[in-house]
Amino acid sequence: MQQKQLPSNDLGDCNKNGCAGTNSPGGGRGFCTAGDFKGCTCKSVCSNDSKACDANGCNGVNGFCTAGDFNGCPCGTSCGNLEIGGCDKNGCAGINSIKFPGGGVCTGNGLAGCPCTGTCGATPGPCNKNGCNGSNGRCTAGAFNG
Repeated sequence: MQQKQLPSNDLGDCNKNGCAGTNSPGGGRGFCTAGDFKGCTCKSVCSNDSKACDANGCNGVNGFCTAGDFNGCPCGTSCGNLEIGGCDKNGCAGINSIKFPGGGVCTGNGLAGCPCTGTCGATPGPCNKNGCNGSNGRCTAGAFNG
């Protein structure tokens, strides 16, 4: 059986070629879940204008499509596919996530619920410095909130 190949320098869209891809928000690569390219990466088709969670076969749950061409894309939020940047930037007022190291979620500036890049370093800092206002080993304010 000859292996199929995508055109050179083209990952192929996650919603083409029988890929049934799961897209990645923020412009990241998605991955195919079916067909000849199952397990391969694909080009995310998330757009910067977030779609309604009940349109286009999205079947949105908690702000993300769970089916259709936009599976894995944000839906029903003001953030769309935009990369907000650090949780402490652009008025995000983000909370760093313990569940998803390196990530977090914005709470301010019309960006509530949008993903952001975590600001926690590899080494924990003191709870009484850098605006941390720490409690029980976690910052409750400032750039390292969460």
